[in-house]
Amino acid sequence: MLGILLVAASAGLWYYYYKTKTACDDEYQQKEEYFRKHNCVVTYSKIHGVTGWPGFENDTTLISCNNCHDTFLPLLYFLSTTQETLDIAMMTLSSNVILSALFDLAKKGIKLRLVINYDQMLKKRLIKEFIKYGAEVVIYAGKNDLSSILHYKYAIKDYNSISKAMCCGSLNWTNTAFLNNYESITFTTNESIVDEFYKNFVESYNYVKNLMETDPYLPVLDLLS
Repeated sequence: MLGILLVAASAGLWYYYYKTKTACDDEYQQKEEYFRKHNCVVTYSKIHGVTGWPGFENDTTLISCNNCHDTFLPLLYFLSTTQETLDIAMMTLSSNVILSALFDLAKKGIKLRLVINYDQMLKKRLIKEFIKYGAEVVIYAGKNDLSSILHYKYAIKDYNSISKAMCCGSLNWTNTAFLNNYESITFTTNESIVDEFYKNFVESYNYVKNLMETDPYLPVLDLLS
């Protein structure tokens, strides 16, 4: 009887150990995947398609700019793993794929701040939709004319957490940039780099907000009204 109890106890301990180890292994793999996908350089070209994204290296069917979902996947992963805040400085933001992802974040309660460049093609409806869900939006237009542009293309997420990360590169967030151009985007969790970009974002956001309040370009105010 004692032998049976010892065997049962051993089996129970082994099962507990196996389940715990499996859970730890899964958690480690998830953290490793998160780190790799937030520390890489992704390039887009008509010759090679999408390269540099972890997980695409050994699957040539995914390295194709003809596959819309996979083409946007690096940025969509970055956005979808946002937990608290997302700050975006972007010259042009028009891709419906990306806009949909941003609206989903806003609806979930993620705090969004956007600094975008004024463009005749900006849709008032989209701006109002962002504001409706609590996003803070400021739009840059030069004081005297529109020859001065906000040419930034970066985003910072979860700055006040240990998982803060950012992406930057040549990419405007447009379908043309992702599907037709030769572009690059870098993802990083390097603290010193993220800190410098965040400092730039805060300065830019406050400057553009003040400009809109003190010396506004009237079409910008119309977009926000």
